[in-house]
Amino acid sequence: MREAKKHRPVLAILPKGSDPQLTDILAQNDIPYEFLPRFRNIGPAFSLREKLVRHRDKLRSEYQLITRLGKYKLKDSVVHIDLAPWHSLLTLCYICARSGQVFITMHNRITSDSALRKSLWKIKLKIISRFSNFHILASNNDAKEYLRDLAPERLVDDIKITYTSVNPAEIDEVLRSEFDRGALGEKFGIAPDKLTVLCVGQFVERKGRWVFLAAAKKVLESEKDIQFVWVSNSKPTAEDEQRIAEYGLGDNFMLITSDRIGNERRDLLQMFRLGDIFVLPSLLEGLPIALLEAMAMKIPVISTNINGIPEALIHEKTGLLVEAGDADGLAEAIIRLKKDAALRKELAVNGRSIVMEKFDEREAAKTAWKSYAEAFGNSEVISE
Repeated sequence: MREAKKHRPVLAILPKGSDPQLTDILAQNDIPYEFLPRFRNIGPAFSLREKLVRHRDKLRSEYQLITRLGKYKLKDSVVHIDLAPWHSLLTLCYICARSGQVFITMHNRITSDSALRKSLWKIKLKIISRFSNFHILASNNDAKEYLRDLAPERLVDDIKITYTSVNPAEIDEVLRSEFDRGALGEKFGIAPDKLTVLCVGQFVERKGRWVFLAAAKKVLESEKDIQFVWVSNSKPTAEDEQRIAEYGLGDNFMLITSDRIGNERRDLLQMFRLGDIFVLPSLLEGLPIALLEAMAMKIPVISTNINGIPEALIHEKTGLLVEAGDADGLAEAIIRLKKDAALRKELAVNGRSIVMEKFDEREAAKTAWKSYAEAFGNSEVISE
């Protein structure tokens, strides 16, 4: 949005209740925004009734979106929208029919063991590809390549990679700022005399939370001077807390919610500086920004050999890769880094180098803007 704003007016339309950090960033960059009523329930649905309610909420939210977009003349505009044809085909078709150019961003592959579901995805992608003004950007190469088996060639060949990326200026500003590790650690109960293994991300299944805890338990059998910290933007449920307790980690594991850290992005980045090793044991992922931020912050990282992660994390060069779901392998990697300070330093240096060279948000933004302009034949465009 900052890049597009240099050229044409920009407007963000968000669901009511969006993260205040996001609206703060928009305000700081003088980007106007509006809210939609929030009907969409994106939580899991187990019963038939819950599934019907979720489907109803989806239709209501998409109707509100269409109604709001109807206020604007969009034939000379770019609508970059967070919808997908496999979920919202009719809504996307309607928007394409009334807009200049329509873009979506694909962050990770869509996976299913169902041949029927994949066949439906192919049909939906074939339908949406008939709109020449519909385009896909991908935040990693894995997501793009996955579409080759599902989408028409025209659509895939048109995809540009706008990598998940970091703000180098913001990272460097935090690294240059004063940092009292002892005081910050004391605030959250993090012992200063133990090596800290840090994870930042939602405390949910796809992030590998139980793999993380199982690995922690395994590590603590032989290594006592180590602790594990997970920073999450949501609080655990009572069931989560009960299961956490079953691992018997005691004070060697802390789950810190982001509301305790602060509203500024730099507050979270300061938390990264408490980590000696960063671990993200994801089971399903595109290319996570938390991983890139940890690398940019000079922290040696361990993550899983899935999807877009190996595009940044090269095993034993910019980090360590383990197989998804392998708690024993993760524990071995943690112990290896704990005992090898030279390797930690080498991975930290190489990790920062690749992120700053390849995953700079300014370059990703320029690629997106270039795609907008090319879609209009390099004519002037408006980004919505």
